[in-house]
Amino acid sequence: MKRLSQLGGVLVTQLREGNIVGLIRNLRRRVYSTSRSFGLRRDLTSPYDVPTADIALSIRPLEQADVGILLDTMQSPSRQEMEDRVSRILLVKRGLPTCFVAVDASGTPCFMQWLILPDQNTRLQSIFHGGFPILEPDEALLEDTYTHPRFRGKHIMAHATGLIAEQARQRGIRWLLTFVHESNSVSLKANERAGFDPYVVRKEQWRFFRRSFEYTPLRPGGTS
Repeated sequence: MKRLSQLGGVLVTQLREGNIVGLIRNLRRRVYSTSRSFGLRRDLTSPYDVPTADIALSIRPLEQADVGILLDTMQSPSRQEMEDRVSRILLVKRGLPTCFVAVDASGTPCFMQWLILPDQNTRLQSIFHGGFPILEPDEALLEDTYTHPRFRGKHIMAHATGLIAEQARQRGIRWLLTFVHESNSVSLKANERAGFDPYVVRKEQWRFFRRSFEYTPLRPGGTS
């Protein structure tokens, strides 16, 4: 019942936002689909130079006013863009800490990313239902990265991720994890620039509204 309620919440939100096509795609995906993502990680104890971006940036915790600027669904130019924004709006509403934003020199938010610490394991599993491994005491997860379209192509993701990684290191984290769909070459390259290496493959399956995950460790060199 809980999963059906949360599924209903996703669909109702998409309906309210006028995202009918996204709603239909979500239903189809939950009836029957299979997808693969790479789990990547970085050892924060190893020396690393944060990649530079094309503009000056600083990071801070998400503020409520940032949501409308970054995730305004009325300004979504494409179906995928709409779905990306809606999914992050839902995560904000669920109150999962800690979300950081990167802001430019004028203070305009241009990027957001959640840093999920091991003390949030219960909430993490409640929201994603096994979509991520249970975090060990020295692990943290980066999730739901989003760059506003106006700021894309400026190498912001690798730089901002490096700054957020430092926040994790200061909290005693050694291993920083993130998961990227195998087709998302832009994010995979950005995470490589940010010092991440693949260590596991996650297979997600939907069969008639029931979801399951399978994790396969990768050997050194990126092979399973």
